[in-house]
Amino acid sequence: MNNIERQRQIESDSVRDGCVRWCQHTEYQQATDTKPYRNLIGIAWRSLADAIRAEQEMLKTSKAKLPAWGLALLSLGHEQLALITLGTYLI
Repeated sequence: MNNIERQRQIESDSVRDGCVRWCQHTEYQQATDTKPYRNLIGIAWRSLADAIRAEQEMLKTSKAKLPAWGLALLSLGHEQLALITLGTYLI
């Protein structure tokens, strides 16, 4: 494994681990413990991740040629893509 592949793996693992920790942290908090925007982000993140996962499954099972944006959508997990998308949208 060369340095570039190793760096990509480290970054991918870090994003995935961050998603898992954030989910575990927010899943057990009561609504009164957080500010309203955190609840909104959590709901939006879960909904977006589910939509991305459904699209990824459709692309994987489709016999048609992969669209130009298909490879980018399949390159990361649905949770990571949802987190990146929300981060880009909100910041």
